[in-house]
Amino acid sequence: KQWYQRRVREEERCYLSQATCRLEKLVQQHYNTAELFCQLGHFHLLLEDYDKAMSAYQEYITLQPEHWKNPAFSVRLGLVYFHFNAFQWATKALQQVLYIDPGFSRKNEVHIRLAIMFKIRTISTLLSSTSTWRCVTRAPVPESDWTIKFTSGTCTKCRTTSTRPGRCTKLYSLLTSSHPR
Repeated sequence: KQWYQRRVREEERCYLSQATCRLEKLVQQHYNTAELFCQLGHFHLLLEDYDKAMSAYQEYITLQPEHWKNPAFSVRLGLVYFHFNAFQWATKALQQVLYIDPGFSRKNEVHIRLAIMFKIRTISTLLSSTSTWRCVTRAPVPESDWTIKFTSGTCTKCRTTSTRPGRCTKLYSLLTSSHPR
């Protein structure tokens, strides 16, 4: 069963790659329409080629003055911003979707992404204020060291699940071994 699912995913990626190549050929032949760039960005996003997706979406924004009225585009643009840790831009794009189309079919996913970004931004603020507190006052921090390590671990986990999973694992193993019981 796993082999079959892997094979299906490989075939899907192959079809997406072929469709992306066709769209890029149309762009090279100067069929530069806004919708073409939007679709090209979607395909690059599905292929997890975030740089090219961002480039295509920026071109779409340039060609389509009312790009903000397209909720599917805004969600996918928010995902690309999220990938690049541009949380303020991602938040703006995802909130725009909820504002434009409150009945959006995938609004639960939008809410989850917004919650994750809020958590990351809150924890980052807490960590930076805690380290500043320590550097300036040399006094004990109101939170315990264990709490600071835990929040740092969850923040790292949210940011690096795909890029550096080893660091997250090290932080959690360090936490479990040093937890005050």
